[in-house]
Amino acid sequence: MSVRGFLAPLVGALLFGTSVSNAATVTFSNTSIAANLNDIITVDVMMDFTGDPTLGGGLDIFYEPSILSFVSFDFGTSDLVLDLGLSRAPDVVAPNKLEGLAFSGGFNGIAGPGTVGTLTFQAVSVGAFTLTMADTTEALDGGRFISATDFFTEQTIAYGTADVSVTGTVVPVPAAVWLFASGLMGLTGVAAKRKTV
Repeated sequence: MSVRGFLAPLVGALLFGTSVSNAATVTFSNTSIAANLNDIITVDVMMDFTGDPTLGGGLDIFYEPSILSFVSFDFGTSDLVLDLGLSRAPDVVAPNKLEGLAFSGGFNGIAGPGTVGTLTFQAVSVGAFTLTMADTTEALDGGRFISATDFFTEQTIAYGTADVSVTGTVVPVPAAVWLFASGLMGLTGVAAKRKTV
């Protein structure tokens, strides 16, 4: 390898900021989630701003509502020092979108790594999809993440994903109800016939 080939990435890193290894991340605690139908599923939202502490910001989470039903988000499981006055649980604004999960460490900032909180879903149907996150588009829902060391500078976040798979047998409840009802009607008919004879 030539000296030029070795120095080019080093000079680029010095001129344009920290390397990818110091990139801010927000991820799920599990990258692969397997569940059975009707299971309650919990997954932690994790953050690591070690290379550049954050004042805070917001993100949106996208899921498949035909497979999972959103139950709640709980900051109570966090191991970080969060400013809960500036943090907010997400709202369900579209069938597949949890908007504005925002967290902040106040003016001291937070670096992590740590757990922001816990998402809870219920598996309502069999299927598979990928749970994803992205920067929030609404300023009132936390806005972009801002650096605590370089004020007013937006941070670039590497967001994680989680593959969700729900298996199980879907019992056709209406068919079971009709079968049960027809059995009852048959027994009632037999009982009525015995009474009249």
